[in-house]
Amino acid sequence: GTLISGDGRLTVTIPANALAGTVNISVQPISNQGPGGVGVGYRLLPDGQTFATPIQLTFQHTDTELEGSIPDLLGVAYQEAAGYWDELPGGTYNAAAKTLTVSTTHFTDYILVVSIKLVPARASIKVGTSLGLTAVDCSYLAGTKRRLRNCRVGLFTVNSWAVNGAPGGTTGSGTVTGSTLTGIYKAPSSPPSPNSVAVSANMVGGLRDGTQSTVTLVSNVVVTGDSWLAVTVTTGVFGSVANFTWELLSSENGVSTYKPVGSVTATIRGCTVSPATHTLNSQTDGRLYVDYNTTPATFHGNGTSVWTATVLCDGGPPLPNATAFYFGGGTSGALGNEVTGTVLGAGAALQISGDVTRSGTRFQFEFTRVP
Repeated sequence: GTLISGDGRLTVTIPANALAGTVNISVQPISNQGPGGVGVGYRLLPDGQTFATPIQLTFQHTDTELEGSIPDLLGVAYQEAAGYWDELPGGTYNAAAKTLTVSTTHFTDYILVVSIKLVPARASIKVGTSLGLTAVDCSYLAGTKRRLRNCRVGLFTVNSWAVNGAPGGTTGSGTVTGSTLTGIYKAPSSPPSPNSVAVSANMVGGLRDGTQSTVTLVSNVVVTGDSWLAVTVTTGVFGSVANFTWELLSSENGVSTYKPVGSVTATIRGCTVSPATHTLNSQTDGRLYVDYNTTPATFHGNGTSVWTATVLCDGGPPLPNATAFYFGGGTSGALGNEVTGTVLGAGAALQISGDVTRSGTRFQFEFTRVP
């Protein structure tokens, strides 16, 4: 007969004449703490129960649980009384059902494991930033018990690294450089389309049947934009309201530089400005700098927009056709239009805000990180 775990992911198949008499058996889910563990584990009771004929254990996994590895590296391990984990030999994999079936002759704790995996198996990083990747070995020691060791680095060689199958990557999808042990993925300056890339390590590893073969392990990396939504308000005789985004321009040595993309609307007390709204020039109208080398991270930046406009005040003659309006802040700098401060959460999706009065002009600024 068969016994299926409550979550439907383990099937215990017991053949006829495997037991000499009636035995009450059960399956309990347990946490999977074994080296290279995949999914949950199971305790088969009564503990230590033996069978005259081998029984079958069929484990099912999800695609998410196997990220960073491949089915050919799957195995099933059981725990000894002393706490060690030993991998069972062989096994039959069903790709359609995503199941691995093995044979055993006794009850104890059983888990699904992989012998090699790429970590992290999934990650999300901002454009222009880097991610370290490591292929770790969780396989068993040579010997009759096939005892698992803790996952570690350095017992095999990574032959090459690639991004979306291209050795070394490309400008559009990002690049990867690496040694025989670890790799570093550098995201492009703008999100690729689609924005999920496959960073892969090609190596020789031990398969489920004990043979050595070339395998490719993949880490799925989502590349997101790096920007801040900003609203700045300058009030006084000369005022402005800017709604724009600081978008990443470059990232070097832990310092990210952002350019303004959006518009600014100007006001002059007692006057009309035409046109009052101006599209910011992302090359010349300002910069925001965020330094992630400090803890917490710090930022500073400024914005000044100049455009040709007609200014009429109380029916008098037009003022000169050029005017400047600040939209960066107001805490320092020669003209009092530089904004400085501390980034809370070292750049997480948090809010930075300030309200400063300088030389009769009030600067209010609010930056919200785009997740």
